[in-house]
Amino acid sequence: MNALPEMVQHWLSRMALHDDKRAFRAFFEHFYRDAYRVALFHVQDHETAEELTSDVFLKLWDRRSSLVGVSHPRTYLLVSIKNHCLNHLRKQPVLSVSITDEAIFREPNYGDNPEQQVVWDEMQQTLNDAVSALPPRCGLIFQMVRDSQLSYREVAEALGITPKTVEIQMGIALKRLGQIAQTMGVGSASVVIALLFSYFFS
Repeated sequence: MNALPEMVQHWLSRMALHDDKRAFRAFFEHFYRDAYRVALFHVQDHETAEELTSDVFLKLWDRRSSLVGVSHPRTYLLVSIKNHCLNHLRKQPVLSVSITDEAIFREPNYGDNPEQQVVWDEMQQTLNDAVSALPPRCGLIFQMVRDSQLSYREVAEALGITPKTVEIQMGIALKRLGQIAQTMGVGSASVVIALLFSYFFS
């Protein structure tokens, strides 16, 4: 299906402002083939490529309220697909690793300390709420860098702004979120950074 840029922007607007599932379906059908091809190029497996492509489209739907600010949706989508695939590949076990070393690659396990898990979850939720409260463009830029792991140049290209503007907006976001972290009593900068930039596709 061919679609003019104006139609694609119309779909994004309908998705962002009206939760329009038909617009999402049209967007999905228009871009799916290109997105899938990018995924397949990186992971070299049809089933995995389908799964990862679907993941990204679902995340886009979840973040639909911010998509109206994306000037170049195809670029945004395809770069998101690429980065999601690269994240997936990085998480795959290395064949030469022995069984005793596999624990290095596991996610933190709080099974023996449920209180620590609760505290960690509450901190993450508080910071996610703070991200949602950022000014619209500032929040969108932060999410594109954190969630889709786009570079400043890629964000600038997708939004039609300069990399310097992206840098400034990221500075604003990190300053505000750092203030929130301090009120939570988080003393370690490394912990704050880990929370703020934990992978969206975990």
